[in-house]
Amino acid sequence: MSSEIYKIKPEAKLMNKIMVVYESQYGATKQYAELIAKQLSADIYNADNVSEQQLKLYDTIIWGGGIYAGRINGINKLERILKNFAGKQIIIFSVGVTPIDATERLQKVRDNSLAPAFQEGISFFHFNCGVNFLKLSLIHRIMLATERMLLLLKPKKSLTESRIKYLQTYGENNQIIDESAVIPLVHAATQ
Repeated sequence: MSSEIYKIKPEAKLMNKIMVVYESQYGATKQYAELIAKQLSADIYNADNVSEQQLKLYDTIIWGGGIYAGRINGINKLERILKNFAGKQIIIFSVGVTPIDATERLQKVRDNSLAPAFQEGISFFHFNCGVNFLKLSLIHRIMLATERMLLLLKPKKSLTESRIKYLQTYGENNQIIDESAVIPLVHAATQ
């Protein structure tokens, strides 16, 4: 299905200037950020190359990063300057192997990533991606191997379908980007 089907008409933004900022280590977050920016006709920046002055120019800031050690990568920069953005729409997205239906786990990621005082009024979204095991650093390989071992120790009946699929495809290059997953975020950015 073509991503053009989901394109929001520019007039729907009502002059809302939107930017997408991402921190991507292996490329999946960058791909999701590019999809979002395309759908919204938004400007896109790597978090390493965006300044606080640039952030002030936008009405809506969409910030994304991969999940590493239970925290959204790159979010510390946003949190440091968040107090200066009263009145702006802030949307945060995470990308990772954590299943979308793991709501408790994703809430912990949000809590670890952003102080509760800053979470009010911020929309959070999570997108799944597979893993390209060939690109992983040693630390990330160890982390995933540990997670795999913990899952293998659990009774199979207690595992969700997504966790079973994770175990079945462990070690394969299965980095998949779901274009349709960004639709709810795109709609939230235009409200």
